[in-house]
Amino acid sequence: MMQAEKAQANQVESMSNMIRQGMAQAFKDKPLTPKQRQVMEDGGSAMFKITIEEASWERTKPIFVKSYQENFSQEEVDAIIAFYRTPAGKALTLRFHPP
Repeated sequence: MMQAEKAQANQVESMSNMIRQGMAQAFKDKPLTPKQRQVMEDGGSAMFKITIEEASWERTKPIFVKSYQENFSQEEVDAIIAFYRTPAGKALTLRFHPP
């Protein structure tokens, strides 16, 4: 679970960066007044906060657990866990979710 939590944290950070970059791109050729810039920064902060809250591990863990319970037997889950503990499983995790 710790790897999943770390991967999720990385995804949230990526989403945050995409939000910031998207906002910067959308207004790159438009001069903004200080007030408009503040509104943009506040809006970006609010979107980031919502992203963190909605994509948090605490919120999404029950979804993952339910999905695994509905789609895999306990024997299959144990095998998946065993795989992720092998060198190949660790390599797969690192390639898709680098630190």
